[in-house]
Amino acid sequence: MEGHVGQLVLCRCSQAEQLAVRTSSRGSLATAVSAMEELRLAPSCLSEPTHKLCHLLQQLPLRRLSLRGMERLSVKALAELLRAAPRCQECDVRFALPLHWPTFGPWLEGLRASPNGRLQVVHSLHAEPSPSLTAYEVMTAQAYSLHCGRIEGCFRFASPGNQMVTGPIARFARMFDPPSRYSIMVGCERFEIEDEHVSTDPRVKTFRVTFWQGDKSPLTSPHSQQSFMWQLSMQPQSAPSEFVDCWMTDAVVPLDLECIWDGSLLDD
Repeated sequence: MEGHVGQLVLCRCSQAEQLAVRTSSRGSLATAVSAMEELRLAPSCLSEPTHKLCHLLQQLPLRRLSLRGMERLSVKALAELLRAAPRCQECDVRFALPLHWPTFGPWLEGLRASPNGRLQVVHSLHAEPSPSLTAYEVMTAQAYSLHCGRIEGCFRFASPGNQMVTGPIARFARMFDPPSRYSIMVGCERFEIEDEHVSTDPRVKTFRVTFWQGDKSPLTSPHSQQSFMWQLSMQPQSAPSEFVDCWMTDAVVPLDLECIWDGSLLDD
């Protein structure tokens, strides 16, 4: 157990705002473990076998577990971790990937109908624009919403200027109709957010994102793979108050086309 504690980020332990748990002090470790009701796992924790993490979680009286931004989180691994923490009442898996929706969606439905229905699972579809979100998290929330077939979740993070051109939501959704290159995003089998392109403006960030078409996607795309450049900006003080200092998307560019996600391909 002790060898894995160092991988964990403790969000709250008794009155402390943060506590670094070190295996060198067995007395301090025992005290911390007995009081640990809220825990955040580091994103790379699943590089260890799941059963080792489960053994650790079984020792803790957890009420809240954060797997936010967890890498390589499958639905199977999530279920195993939660079974190891039966007292857990809230689990945050926002921005954790891949959590494939064709499996994750039914699992959530089953959870609500189970005796453990009191457990609240907060996931990326619940994300809203907030100054606390990074550009990468916003990008993840949008791409994951499209993977889930939830176009409205993507539209939620379009910047006010973008929404003025592409909205309302019904018009925005038409951009994903085949044979549009954007159609590959909706219900995609998977996506990958690649390197961030450095900008001279710290309030602008651009990512390369690749989508792969799935056999069961609700829309049929003529392409099996497509990459895009995704540009986000931190909203200025002149933006609506609820969006000031929030990262939001201004444009999405298919890498092999000289067009941008600005509504120019839509009819009035």
